[in-house]
Amino acid sequence: MKINWGWSIAIFYSLFVIVMVFMVMKSTQNKPRMVQENYYEKDLNYEAFRQKRQNGAALKDLVNISYEARDRQLKISFPGNLENIEGDLTMYRPSNQYLDKNFKLDLDSMGDMIIPLDKSLAPGKWKIQLDWKNESQEFFNEEIIII
Repeated sequence: MKINWGWSIAIFYSLFVIVMVFMVMKSTQNKPRMVQENYYEKDLNYEAFRQKRQNGAALKDLVNISYEARDRQLKISFPGNLENIEGDLTMYRPSNQYLDKNFKLDLDSMGDMIIPLDKSLAPGKWKIQLDWKNESQEFFNEEIIII
């Protein structure tokens, strides 16, 4: 049996429809992963964020963010002369927003905070983002760690 041009067109369109249906099904199964949920708000407030980052850079040597692999813990140390420190710590995973973790700063009397990291924490690159304020001045520090 010889296939004429009519059958060729029918086979082509049938294959095209099958491929399109497959692609639609696959695309609906993927979860959308945005880097940041409220990126528009953050863009509008970028000048305030830039000022926080600049303030944090001025104190970079005083604020210490370190990962202790042996104990699987994250240690944040502030200088003893700073009081009334409030803020948030975000463990930001660039490759998957569903793994991000947030913590409220809860410092001990020495100005340290130790966060034990459980075994289920995914290995790889993490950005530790520290958004804090002391009295009326706001700061932002960021450190990259590899777990």
